[in-house]
Amino acid sequence: MSKGLQLVPADTKKGQPEHYAIVVPWASSSMEVRLDEKIPANVNSYSAVIKYAIKCGCPIASATGDASFAAGSANDSQSERKIKQTYDKLVGYMASYNSRIEKAVELELSKIVLNTKQHFGKHEFNAFGGVLTIKYALDEYGLSTQSARDEEASTKLQKLVNVNITERRAVDVRNWLSIIQKIIVEWRMSKASSEMVEQFATAPVLAQLESMKGTRDGMDQEQ
Repeated sequence: MSKGLQLVPADTKKGQPEHYAIVVPWASSSMEVRLDEKIPANVNSYSAVIKYAIKCGCPIASATGDASFAAGSANDSQSERKIKQTYDKLVGYMASYNSRIEKAVELELSKIVLNTKQHFGKHEFNAFGGVLTIKYALDEYGLSTQSARDEEASTKLQKLVNVNITERRAVDVRNWLSIIQKIIVEWRMSKASSEMVEQFATAPVLAQLESMKGTRDGMDQEQ
């Protein structure tokens, strides 16, 4: 289940960092369910998680097929019960899996395990923490070459620096800079060269800030 998670880009306007989520086709578009937060307690969210798990080969297939977990099933009381029962079954499967994964990783990579629990209380349980633990570990240690790490980081930064911040609120710009700073720090820790950071982060970020300053100065003069 870890490999199929999708990286959702940061949303600087909402102050939301990038995160992994289950993204499945839903009605005429798609549905996103984060695994590092509590799964919303509704049948649509449960259905999305179940569909994804079945696609990944989890042995929880329903005798009624995927139709039980389609958009709109929440309006059918029988389907709703089936969805809740199947979701509870999935959580039961994941409990043992999570425990083994987290114990295997926590001694050496405690920070990764903590990242899967940051939105949960002290005695609360993230049913899908083990899935995220593997994904985070693969992200941090699965790229065997510097060129692969450079490509991943530069792609993330290019997406961020292409965001138009000229008319954003100050708090949005701070969030934007904070997200970029986090990526740069992680990239430098992976032994990225100063030239790469300059090319993909420092220079374009400064250009964006200069552009924003020029736009706002012009607006002030008009007023």
